[in-house]
Amino acid sequence: MKNTYCTSISDYGTFRRVAYVLSILLIFILPWRALLSVLPGFTIARFVGALAGFVWILYLSQYNVIRQPDVFHIMLFLLVSWVGFSGLWSISFSSTATLFFTLLSGSLFSLVLWDLLRTKSDVAVAAFAYVAGCYILLIIEWTDLIMFGHFRIGDTVSGPNYVAARLAFGLPLAWYVAAHTSSLSLNSSKIHILSIAYLPFAAISLFFTGSRQGSATVAILLFLILLISIYDSRDDIGGVSYFFRRLTKPYIIVIPATVFIGYLFREAVELPLAMENWISAIAFFSGDATAREARIGSRFEIYNAGFKLFSENFLIGTGAGTFSTAIEPLMGSSFPPHNTYLYIGTGTGIIGLTLFLLMVFAASKGIFRLSTNLKISSVCLLSIYLFVSMLNTWFADFTAIFTITMVLLINRT
Repeated sequence: MKNTYCTSISDYGTFRRVAYVLSILLIFILPWRALLSVLPGFTIARFVGALAGFVWILYLSQYNVIRQPDVFHIMLFLLVSWVGFSGLWSISFSSTATLFFTLLSGSLFSLVLWDLLRTKSDVAVAAFAYVAGCYILLIIEWTDLIMFGHFRIGDTVSGPNYVAARLAFGLPLAWYVAAHTSSLSLNSSKIHILSIAYLPFAAISLFFTGSRQGSATVAILLFLILLISIYDSRDDIGGVSYFFRRLTKPYIIVIPATVFIGYLFREAVELPLAMENWISAIAFFSGDATAREARIGSRFEIYNAGFKLFSENFLIGTGAGTFSTAIEPLMGSSFPPHNTYLYIGTGTGIIGLTLFLLMVFAASKGIFRLSTNLKISSVCLLSIYLFVSMLNTWFADFTAIFTITMVLLINRT
């Protein structure tokens, strides 16, 4: 198999172009794929992904050419192999097998993107496809909120945490697109406006999800603004940072002030559910015992049991994907870990957790040598990925694999 670094998607034949279009379509579907379930276990996103992979393999068989894999891919496939190998001692072989095949398909998706997206223009197209998909998700969720009387964004089949995480990843990608629309062959001005407009639209929508992941994203947003204030704007393409500073700083002041006022008067008025979730977090950290027990405390019980499970199976774990089964004797019932690192550590031991962290490190290598806008996009995307992983179990999810692959592509392209 030859290695090459062609500069255009049209450098090779029809199979490559079709695989490219299908991959962009899959990225567009990712944010709202939960709403496209056709049959149990079958979604349109899975069909498009399988078709893109099949066409890509046809392209490889015709031209025998592939972009040289990065160290990231070596770590990723070592992790996949270790997940599969853990089935030999797994306490739930079916759970391990399901995770293995899901992670394997996601890894192949990452390799396809790495091979197809070889220029900044290709990466920007992929980033905008995801942002456009987030717009579809936002339109659906806001329509549902306004017309059908739901209490917060995400009260559909997708769920508030699902919506919050997907919208969060769109923020750095929208930044990347806004800074590179001049390199796109599409209508640059419209794409530039849509990308910049996504930043405040998604940020406000995150608040209305009432999700703790949304709260974490606001912290990343503050971090992003901090980066802008630290770095000058000499390489600010298209005035992105100027517009973002002007539009977002008032938002950062207004939202916390609103939540704080709501917290002070929480006993006197009926508040929207989204605000109640934020206020419960304030009550938790202020020492409210009821809030600790009712809203957040149960997660710490799960974490404590999970750390105990990890310490008892430190080297090789109980088998990938078996957390809920393994935790049942300790908790009296099965619970999800709500933490990717704990999920990997308890299932695959310190070996699997080390491989995962090495994979993330490989993707982020060279991140601080980028220009300002690239650095902001990549650092914030990676930060959100790591932050959401603390609150969710999703490392085998296609959106998670797409996100860390985009960090790699921004850093290497």
